[in-house]
Amino acid sequence: MNLQAFLISRAMPAREFSRRIGVSPAAVARYASGKRIPSPDVMQRIIAETEGAVTPNDFYDVPLPPSDTEARTNITVEIAADLLDEAERLGTDLVAVAERALTTAIRDARRTQWRQENAGAITEANEELARNGLWSDGLRLF
Repeated sequence: MNLQAFLISRAMPAREFSRRIGVSPAAVARYASGKRIPSPDVMQRIIAETEGAVTPNDFYDVPLPPSDTEARTNITVEIAADLLDEAERLGTDLVAVAERALTTAIRDARRTQWRQENAGAITEANEELARNGLWSDGLRLF
């Protein structure tokens, strides 16, 4: 759920939400409109204040998990009983949590794979930079 949808669903004015997370109402308006992405520390406060309903992915163009109309596969997983009991008590959507975790794991694995595949080029670029510096070094005015 994006921040705008959260604020609307709770009938919460940006001013009130901004007070709760310690930023200006204008900042909340920019976050909600997508014109600005919160810093990591503000992001943590948003997650805490929304109880996880708004996540960092909601501020980026990340594909959403498949909708109910898309093909889905049933799987069986083993989860610690105490975690499952607590999740059920809190009304946690286990499918949404699993899909978010899997999406994150896939993204992280792709990032690692890309870094491994491009390690040579990255090393070469870093060595070139160490030898010659930035092309713009002589253009800096500060």
